[in-house]
Amino acid sequence: MAKVSLSYDSISVNGFNALDSAINYLDTVINYLQQNSIPSDFYRYNTLINTIADLKKQRGRLVDLKNWIVNSNKEYDSLISKFEVQAAKLPVGRIKQRTTVVR
Repeated sequence: MAKVSLSYDSISVNGFNALDSAINYLDTVINYLQQNSIPSDFYRYNTLINTIADLKKQRGRLVDLKNWIVNSNKEYDSLISKFEVQAAKLPVGRIKQRTTVVR
């Protein structure tokens, strides 16, 4: 019988910490940029506004990625539990060991 063993320990320890750090850094940068008073006649005004919007978009994508990983882990665990319940219902029997070989 084949068995799939998937461990999310390294993902939850290393991956989530890295994602959380990236999200926090983006939050810090976005807040810093939004707190600055930018004159509308500044020649890079549109570039800066677009950069802030893009940073918000990338932050949202990181949050979505983290949520997807968490949800897929929950779904995988739920699926494995269902399979284990179904496998426990299967009949169990023993096959006698052969004493002779048929040729």
